[in-house]
Amino acid sequence: MHEQVTFCIKTIHRPQCCAALVRSIYEHCADQRPLIHVLDDGQPELRFSKHCPAESAMVDRLIETEYDIGLSAGRNRLLDSGTTPIVALTDDDHQVTEQTQFPLLVQKLVRSPVGPLMLIELATAIMLAWSPIDGIDQPFVYTGIGLVVLIWLSTAFIQVPCHEKLVAGFDLAAYKWLVNSTWIRAIAWTARGAVVTWMLVRMLSK
Repeated sequence: MHEQVTFCIKTIHRPQCCAALVRSIYEHCADQRPLIHVLDDGQPELRFSKHCPAESAMVDRLIETEYDIGLSAGRNRLLDSGTTPIVALTDDDHQVTEQTQFPLLVQKLVRSPVGPLMLIELATAIMLAWSPIDGIDQPFVYTGIGLVVLIWLSTAFIQVPCHEKLVAGFDLAAYKWLVNSTWIRAIAWTARGAVVTWMLVRMLSK
């Protein structure tokens, strides 16, 4: 979990609340604990590290800034400090409980069900070519298949390798390439949706 998730906590003038949150992460995540980063922009006399030294020693990174830099600025600093593919932003008055099921949430984020849906999409595209429907021009059918093939190639040779690198540990180059290459599938899926919508309209208008 250390290599997958960073739990980022923004706190100001509530050291006891922050301490309770840190303890709850240790208690309920145990050996599957994520990294914990805390940013404190409170007054020096109300710092988390001053009032709760034991809990402040339990975090992986403590960032102390000038007084009251603001919620957005604080969260941006925390995002910059994260080195994992998943970052969880939280306020200091939250707590992790048995019902949180944080490890299960991470599994769902890492293992997306997109694979079966893509198989269904590929199967239906092939079926349209195998069993032509009256009123639908074949060029549109083959255009749809071509777009599905493009999506599969992009997934297999770009997105999946990037995800595998990020699951093993944060990689800036893989992260940037994953974000930038997402447009390939986004545009292809949008075009595919337009083609399928056109075919559906032709079928219903018969």
